[in-house]
Amino acid sequence: RTNDPNNKVFSLRVVGLVVPRMVLIPDTTWEIREVQETGPSYTAGFLISPVLTDLGVEKLEYDESRMEVKMHPVDLDQISSMKGKSGVGFEVIVKQGMPVGSFSFPIRIHTNTQERQSDGQLGEKAIVNVTVAGRREGPIRMLGPAYLPESSTIALGSFSCTDGRSVKLTMLVRGAPEEGLQFSEVVSDPESLKVELIPEAKGAGNAKRYTLVVQAPPNGPRLTRRDENPAEIRIKTNHPEAPEMNLKVQFTAY
Repeated sequence: RTNDPNNKVFSLRVVGLVVPRMVLIPDTTWEIREVQETGPSYTAGFLISPVLTDLGVEKLEYDESRMEVKMHPVDLDQISSMKGKSGVGFEVIVKQGMPVGSFSFPIRIHTNTQERQSDGQLGEKAIVNVTVAGRREGPIRMLGPAYLPESSTIALGSFSCTDGRSVKLTMLVRGAPEEGLQFSEVVSDPESLKVELIPEAKGAGNAKRYTLVVQAPPNGPRLTRRDENPAEIRIKTNHPEAPEMNLKVQFTAY
């Protein structure tokens, strides 16, 4: 409002676009769609900046026993097509022999640019976090209505913590050792989850058959472990091609 009798009221509209200093392509998870059994598996990604002309990487942190990460420059045409002014490309090489089931490994990218803080000021040099994720079936195939193969997840459903609940899954194991598949170590989160491996007399073709029992025992704690925070079971085995298994478990114990 003004004191101008001819223009007592006028409006202004401020239009703009808040552009992030750095953008990951793909987003924070780089997926390996096909895990190879006879060699390494690959995925790739980019870190670009729509505003900086000299974005660079000073250091990478990752598990070198699991994977190798190579950096390469990105040409201007490629950066322009992604609406960036500078950037770095990454090739991720995941080594053969990943755990059976779902896996995820972090990469910490230490950049040469300062991070923009909530008050608009520039702070410490920015660290960008990426997760490399995939799923390997390997020589162990799991079957059953409670098993979700696309995410290597066992669904226990909802149940009274007083009663507990257990499910049985069929495991078909190719190339099992002569003494049969054995679990040498089982680590569960939460610790209340239990597993039992039961050999079956009848196999399926060249595969040996087992029953895997996953149990939340009676009188356990009240817990909800769903998509955003599933329970985990990490298993070490005597199988030369599947020394590790990672399983997720979803349930609500009320």
